[in-house]
Amino acid sequence: MYETSNIDALRQQCIQFTQAYASGWVCSPSQASNVTGKHPARVGITDWIPGNDPKDKKLLGLDDFDVLPPGELTLAETFKAHGYKTFFAGKWHLGGNGFLLENQGFDINIGRLGADSPPGGYYTPYKNPKLTDGKDGEYLTGRLADESIHFPDTIRQDPFFLFLAFFTVHTPIQPNNLYIEKFEKKLAGMENGATTYRDEGSGVLNVVGEEHQQRRKNTNNGGRTPATAGQRIQAQEKTDVMKENKHIERDAQTTTKIFDDRSLKVDYRTLEPILKKGRTVLGAGCGTGSISKDMAKIVGDSGKVIATDNTLKFIERGKETYKNITNLTLIHSDLFHFEPHERFDLITSARTLQWLNNPKDALLKMKSLLKCEWWNFDPGL
Repeated sequence: MYETSNIDALRQQCIQFTQAYASGWVCSPSQASNVTGKHPARVGITDWIPGNDPKDKKLLGLDDFDVLPPGELTLAETFKAHGYKTFFAGKWHLGGNGFLLENQGFDINIGRLGADSPPGGYYTPYKNPKLTDGKDGEYLTGRLADESIHFPDTIRQDPFFLFLAFFTVHTPIQPNNLYIEKFEKKLAGMENGATTYRDEGSGVLNVVGEEHQQRRKNTNNGGRTPATAGQRIQAQEKTDVMKENKHIERDAQTTTKIFDDRSLKVDYRTLEPILKKGRTVLGAGCGTGSISKDMAKIVGDSGKVIATDNTLKFIERGKETYKNITNLTLIHSDLFHFEPHERFDLITSARTLQWLNNPKDALLKMKSLLKCEWWNFDPGL
């Protein structure tokens, strides 16, 4: 019985995406992925924080993070480094004091504390120092929407990044009293309590019942119209516009400091167990080399780390900072133009692949730089 009149209206004016995927099955991993652009497993947050991790079961929970690591580069930090005003409203659920969104690049925090649920529920008074109370009967979802709508008016013509994450449908389950009577009447008027929905891409309202189920069995496209927006987008991706990789401006001083603060232990801890003494390692997209220098310490004098990045300022910064680490070499180059005279035991790419429009080619390039050929790898899968 959801009514989405505003979204339906917006749909008529915009590109339509017919498929969507969530990177995580619950709130915290999804949020971690949203703000970093990384898969939850790469961030190290794969369950809601703090999660349910019993020690007396046959299947134990993963030893993951209970906060978003400070060294992670977020969307907000990237935008802020380029002069944007950054605003967040709603549910954070990636850490409490010391790990709140203000520590991850957001200038303005509306309503977000360390807890996952709204501390005072969905009605004012909110019992939230990050959100002033409203008039009697005010509902939290509408308030967060209003705060987001009014934010651009406070910054004149400055560019801005706004991230709105509603608390709904998180507990406590408290409906908006303004609409309870309306939907109770709507439900009472529906035949046998049937539910309705719209076919993907068709905009046709359907009632779920035996007749409709049979119709879907007798069709091969589930009621979708031909040439969906998703297909049109795929066709567009084949044009010349998509052939070149993005050029990401990352020279701002704030961004450089973000890279300097990273470490293997905090930001790439899954890599540490496979780093061995004497190994040769290539780090593609190393930033200032802060993680590469940790790898160099582990492989020792009998091993070495060669790390590349396409931002010259980062490489210059790293060369100066880590000049005393003799088994670490930092090179200004992108992955596709890097032609070393040796092959490597291990290649790491950190966030490099997420910036590329041709990750398959990048993976093939990295494969060609490995010493061993014992593994069967098909990047087309």
